[in-house]
Amino acid sequence: MVFPQIQTLVEDRRALENELKILNNKLSSAVSECNSKDEFVKKHEKMAMEAVVGKEKVEIEAVLLKQEGDEALHIRVACEEMLTCVDAALKGCMQQLRFVREE
Repeated sequence: MVFPQIQTLVEDRRALENELKILNNKLSSAVSECNSKDEFVKKHEKMAMEAVVGKEKVEIEAVLLKQEGDEALHIRVACEEMLTCVDAALKGCMQQLRFVREE
């Protein structure tokens, strides 16, 4: 009669060991999946940070280009004013030259 109890205990132990192996495998799979997801998150975090840095660089470059454009516009306006003055002076010189030739 003791032997059937021992047999039952042995079978229960084997069943528990088998269930423990299954649970360990599931746990290993879950840990592996978590590690994969952590790596995925780290990659995306890095990509997001690089995108933010890239955006900041582009914004700075846009500000610099706008400043250069504004400066070029001011230079153009100044050059046009100088050209107007030079053109007026040239017209005056041409009139004087015609006047001198006519005399």
